[in-house]
Amino acid sequence: MQRPHEIQELSINAYPSSLMRTGYFESLRDSLKENSLSGKVAIEISEKDSIPDEAGDIKTYKKRLEKFVTELHVGFGIDDFGVGYSSIERLANLNPAYVKIDKEVLHLEASDHAIKFVLDVTSHGRLRPAKVVVEGFDGSGRLSLDELYNLGVHYIQGYSIGKARAELYRIRKDEASYLEGLLKAA
Repeated sequence: MQRPHEIQELSINAYPSSLMRTGYFESLRDSLKENSLSGKVAIEISEKDSIPDEAGDIKTYKKRLEKFVTELHVGFGIDDFGVGYSSIERLANLNPAYVKIDKEVLHLEASDHAIKFVLDVTSHGRLRPAKVVVEGFDGSGRLSLDELYNLGVHYIQGYSIGKARAELYRIRKDEASYLEGLLKAA
């Protein structure tokens, strides 16, 4: 039971087909209202599934997403970019607030080019470029934390200092030192 201004942002993963269902929309609407989460939720659309046939095309699908944004005050992000049904068309036309690049991209020979491409597409013609998050960073990919930062990636998600926990916590000094070392390593 927190005051509305104390509630942290919440991301919810969803398959594209879920967002076409009236029941999903109504359930999300009711939950947002019941829990005072208006403006605090972002839906991450998985790229591991195609845009459903009932959406018709990308423009119709985008209109459906706009209904969520305008009526429910939720944001959108693209999850798992670089695998599954990822496409330049989806990336450019859905105009997400953020994009999470899948961890598999970190192991590609041209990972730096792929990540730079996503950064370029998401910032093209926008006053406020989308946040680009690299998922699965654990130091085993082709790029160091410093190299990612120099490319323009300022957000990572991974197990470098531990798995996600149910509660919010501050990182310990040794964990902060470890991350600082990764930045200075390159």
